[in-house]
Amino acid sequence: HFWPFALMSIPAAFLGAWLRVSPSVYAVVLAVSLTVAAVRLAWHPRPAPTARLPGWWVTLPLGAALGFAAGMTGVGGGIYLSPLLLLLRWATPPVTAAVSAVFIFVNSTSGLLGHWAGGWEFPLHLLPLVLAAGMGGVVGSRVGAAWFSGLLLRRMLAVVLLLAAGKLLFSLGG
Repeated sequence: HFWPFALMSIPAAFLGAWLRVSPSVYAVVLAVSLTVAAVRLAWHPRPAPTARLPGWWVTLPLGAALGFAAGMTGVGGGIYLSPLLLLLRWATPPVTAAVSAVFIFVNSTSGLLGHWAGGWEFPLHLLPLVLAAGMGGVVGSRVGAAWFSGLLLRRMLAVVLLLAAGKLLFSLGG
């Protein structure tokens, strides 16, 4: 489930991070897409997966689009991939959590490299936050996969998406 999306998302995340876009435009687009995904996840639960993962002709361009959006907006991409895997019934919630954790890591790394290629310098005082976020992602995906039901994971992801959308829209006002 990971590689069909990641092969093209990694270089696309680099490119998306290297390019510069208007902060207000990307914030609005991202907030709207996160809100739509959250509503679909929270109020339209679906049963366990019945569909197979589509072929490479679908996953490679989709991965490129997800990676580009991840790099451009500065997120790891799991916030895009997770709802997609769940809504299209391509993976179970535990598999989605595990795949998303790795997807976020590789796209975040590629996006950081894209930012550095564009002249950005990483503020070293943020390194402890990066390490804490990585550890939290690993622990959270393992705990979620082992202890929570699929519906609960979907609703928790919906809350996270709504919080992220609200934070983006709030940042536009100030």
